[in-house]
Amino acid sequence: MKFNFKKIASVIATTAMLGSTIAFAAAAYPAPFVNNGVGDAAIVVGSGSGVASTDMVAATDLGASLDANITSSSSASLSGTGDQASVGTSARQIYYNDGINAARSSLSSSELPTVLADGKFLSLTGTEYDYTQNLILGGTQATYGTDNGNLNDPALYLNVGTTPGNFYNYSLTFNKNLNITDGTNVQGQKLNVLGVDYIIGAQSDASLATPVLYLYGAGQDITVAGGETKTVTIAGKEHVIELVTTGTNNDAKITVDGVSKTVSKGNSYSYAGDLNVYVKDVTNPQYAGDVREVDLIIGANTILLQNGTTVKTGADQTSVPGTLVTLSTSGNLLSGVKVAESLQKSQADAIAIGSSFTDPVFGGLKVQLVSVNPAIADSSRDQVKVSTDNNQFGYVTFTSARAGDKGEQQLTFAYDNNTASTGVQPLLAHQTTTSGKGLIHVLEGQSALINDWIVVNQGDAGTILNVDDISFDTATSGTATFSDAITGEARK
Repeated sequence: MKFNFKKIASVIATTAMLGSTIAFAAAAYPAPFVNNGVGDAAIVVGSGSGVASTDMVAATDLGASLDANITSSSSASLSGTGDQASVGTSARQIYYNDGINAARSSLSSSELPTVLADGKFLSLTGTEYDYTQNLILGGTQATYGTDNGNLNDPALYLNVGTTPGNFYNYSLTFNKNLNITDGTNVQGQKLNVLGVDYIIGAQSDASLATPVLYLYGAGQDITVAGGETKTVTIAGKEHVIELVTTGTNNDAKITVDGVSKTVSKGNSYSYAGDLNVYVKDVTNPQYAGDVREVDLIIGANTILLQNGTTVKTGADQTSVPGTLVTLSTSGNLLSGVKVAESLQKSQADAIAIGSSFTDPVFGGLKVQLVSVNPAIADSSRDQVKVSTDNNQFGYVTFTSARAGDKGEQQLTFAYDNNTASTGVQPLLAHQTTTSGKGLIHVLEGQSALINDWIVVNQGDAGTILNVDDISFDTATSGTATFSDAITGEARK
């Protein structure tokens, strides 16, 4: 299977966002339940009366005994545009039930050279601060089910959850500490995050007991002179901006779509229609005829990063569930930023095939579970069919890798030991005999009797053994003979 960190475009910025395809191998079951040792089986539950008891028992037991023994490997071709990187490697594919960090723990500029590019922050003093960016992958697994009832039908999905960082962590690390409290040389300057330019905002302060960092970006940057009116289009809607006047304390009065507000440099303000306006700078005339103007970001993406709390966005500082901020500081200076992310609601904490997740913090980062390779319903997959006799027996039908020319075979897998129609007492058993049940053993160390079956899984050498005979030579020694339950051949 594969999913994409897929490039998408902001409606108010042309900067390329993160795009990365992550390839997964196909979910599968081990031999002897498939042909030619290729693991790509699916379980099909039968219909009719009795399905709720022995069918589901057999399906559950079958899945439990095989789930941990996935052996197939299948690469998925990368697609899409922009930066791309697979979390699988030539030496280690990603398998069903793996965490997405099973092969790679993180992605950096080596894998995604554009969106995770090493950067430079330049202060007005001319000092450069180099920094690196990384995506640290979490333990999110690919699994199959209904996500605790949140999906209408069973499906393959990424079990993301709502624990921050279970999906991924975005990390930015400076090579030397940055004084984000500096309102003259640092605040108001650009910092590129995941390919998007942000401005470090006023009120950023690493010296607080709980450090805070304000970022403003992804809007349309305009300069409006005194008495001037400008029209900008944001998300397909026109907005009229006018500068009424400026003051001596970096404040100004502006009108947006007829609504006037007194604003100050370095702060963000909200207007009708969820429009945010960030005030980058205010120029007040020093003498008659001097310039009067304001530098604004219209439609600014406002982000408040406060250490130890969820991310807050917008001028009204709305919390983003599923996130957690860590600001690393030293000597009242900022050394790094980490934002842990997952999904926001427990009722929608999975990413199914065809659905996607768009980063709610920095935007532009889209994660999509694209497909399974081969698809769940692909005709190339072998099938494991589970059915019943509508009475006491549950059956499993499949084509074994050891079957040779015998083809598909039906085996009894479960037996209802309670003959009453009002109750169910399931056993893993393949037959009833005059001496009892022929039990099926799937756990190492269990005791087996004559006519019992033992499921042995050793990769492509897996088999089902029938206990043919047990004899004792002495009180302390004896022998047991076995045969292949499918082919009937003697096994040692």
